[in-house]
Amino acid sequence: MKKPIISSVHGMLERWELNNKKLKKALYSFCFERPSLAKSHCLRALSEREAGDYRRYGLRNPIVIAPNGVAELYRIPLESFFDRFPQLAGKQWSSI
Repeated sequence: MKKPIISSVHGMLERWELNNKKLKKALYSFCFERPSLAKSHCLRALSEREAGDYRRYGLRNPIVIAPNGVAELYRIPLESFFDRFPQLAGKQWSSI
């Protein structure tokens, strides 16, 4: 159909992701994923880190970094957050 294709992997090219079930993913990558991504006119990355994952994977397509998330308009300082939700102050936070 000769329409431009933009692909986004949403983290599936991170090292830990590729190493989980490595043989199965390597076979799928060789047969389907790598050729599909290589044909994309542009790759969408959510962050600089994800753009690096594309390059480490061997892709040379143009990349646009367009993060998901909340607009700066909706961000509030951490102190204001805890003023509003004091029950959360001092809690231990897990990192993802």
